[in-house]
Amino acid sequence: MPALATALSRRAVSAQGGLVFAVCLLLAGCAAAAPTAVTVACAADPPLAGAAWEVLHDSAHATLHGALFSTWGAAADDVWAVGATATDKADFGPQVLHWDGNAWTRFKSGATGELWWVTPGQAAGSLWLVGSSGQIVRRGADGTFVVTQAPDKTQLFGIHAVTDSDVYAVGGPGSCPGTGPCGVIWHYDGAAWTAAAGVTDAQNSAASWFKVWGNGQDLWVVGSGGHILRRHDGSWTDEPSGVTDPIFTVSGNASLAIAVGGFGAGVLLENSGSGWNAGTIVGTPPALNGVSVSSNGNAVAVGFNGAVWRRCGGVWGADGAASGTILDDLHGVWKGESGDVYAVGGQISAPPYAFGSMVHFGAATEDATVRP
Repeated sequence: MPALATALSRRAVSAQGGLVFAVCLLLAGCAAAAPTAVTVACAADPPLAGAAWEVLHDSAHATLHGALFSTWGAAADDVWAVGATATDKADFGPQVLHWDGNAWTRFKSGATGELWWVTPGQAAGSLWLVGSSGQIVRRGADGTFVVTQAPDKTQLFGIHAVTDSDVYAVGGPGSCPGTGPCGVIWHYDGAAWTAAAGVTDAQNSAASWFKVWGNGQDLWVVGSGGHILRRHDGSWTDEPSGVTDPIFTVSGNASLAIAVGGFGAGVLLENSGSGWNAGTIVGTPPALNGVSVSSNGNAVAVGFNGAVWRRCGGVWGADGAASGTILDDLHGVWKGESGDVYAVGGQISAPPYAFGSMVHFGAATEDATVRP
């Protein structure tokens, strides 16, 4: 085993055969009791014999010299992570890293500054990425990266491709001035990027938009101040979230959408077709930045101070197996249908985005070395 992987493997934490929630179950007479560690197996998830959380990069080891903001995978051996420019690899520009099941490889995208989100394209192997100064990057199925410019240089935080000729990118200044334009929602029709049709000036003035996601029937955009927009049958409507804290990420499956965010205490919202409601939560999560949802409805959300929360059987709780694995802030997460999980972050709150973090839940210890 490579030296780095050997050192990191000592920090792996066993899943102990199931999902460990450091919680007190919602049972009669339990309300007054102190939280108790219990094991709750997610029976609908594939079993991963010997699965554990392992730290691939963190601030303590300082092996990744730039924060990571987003991760997505087509499979456990086809995972991407993107983020800030690494100070020791500045000639590569923003980090674009790929895991092929054997090694991590660094790519040049042609972008500058930071890349804040990665999402799959329609064609196998294709990607869409967004980031600093309105940059939009498309990776074709042939592996070629092409950088284009949004209609203005507003920072972009999220992107979602319905198809490769129906793509939405969203962003904003982070917080709104109170009057005038704030968030942006751009649309690509296969030929050009323009302002998304039907979004009003009032809607874009209400929030800085952080993420966008859709299930083929509906499209949601989430942002500051608890604002959520829904696109359905070509029309954009405001949907009440019941919160005023920022909502940072939305994701889901064919029948369930989940949105996360918060300041201090976390926000976990769910929508199964009848509007947004608080999820069933055992405990109090911290502010959450990213969420990934499997086709069976199980999910993983991540946030500040290494927080990892799981949705299992419709109930959210802290993943006790991940507790203490990493203390760095986490920003993005991907949960594969195989049960593997990758979460990324680091110094994410403000520039300089000096170091990156990555943790993996799975059955195999991997070589974390990024080449070149």
